[in-house]
Amino acid sequence: MSINIHAGRMRHQVEVLERLPGSDDNGEPNVPQSVFVAYADVDVKNGRQLAEMGELTTAEVITCMMWYDDRVKNKMFLNWEGRLFEIQHVKPDQEKKAMIITARIETNE
Repeated sequence: MSINIHAGRMRHQVEVLERLPGSDDNGEPNVPQSVFVAYADVDVKNGRQLAEMGELTTAEVITCMMWYDDRVKNKMFLNWEGRLFEIQHVKPDQEKKAMIITARIETNE
């Protein structure tokens, strides 16, 4: 699979974060720490697309097309527009030039 990627499509800035193992002094999980910031093409999935993916409507799912970076792993986080999405899946293309990241967040809506 080859992804049609070029710099002009990268309109959104996202921050990739990682939660270090362990907990803080109050027993809460450590706060995710920044790994890097990158430009991406972010697509918010609509209700029909969520249903096709088997997701609940209480979740918000985004896909991000980005230049390939092997630091990105499942269970890391994306900070986009001040909201923290958990990375569910990372799919690089065959040439490892680009990747598609699927991430989700629970919403109260």
